[in-house]
Amino acid sequence: MSNIISIPVDSSGLFRPDDTKPVRGGGTRMVPMVPIDDEGNTIPCIWRSHEVVEITKKDGSKGRGNHCLLLACKNPPLVLPADVDLDAWPTFGEGPVEW
Repeated sequence: MSNIISIPVDSSGLFRPDDTKPVRGGGTRMVPMVPIDDEGNTIPCIWRSHEVVEITKKDGSKGRGNHCLLLACKNPPLVLPADVDLDAWPTFGEGPVEW
């Protein structure tokens, strides 16, 4: 799939929203869930740049995309930088993240 980015991540600590302990002054928000492998695993994108940059796609071709930060782990917090294909954003589902 051309819309997949590959990031080696230990999925055992992926962030899950916790309804019993909301973040003070925050809340749960829906964010794009970015695919990280061919098996359908996703992680939340918590920041996306407005700037369109040149990226290298998985197949090695050049394309246009955005820099973003993916929340890979809740405890301890781990954020991964990634470049995501501009055309892929509309295909991503959404998921909850506590803010």
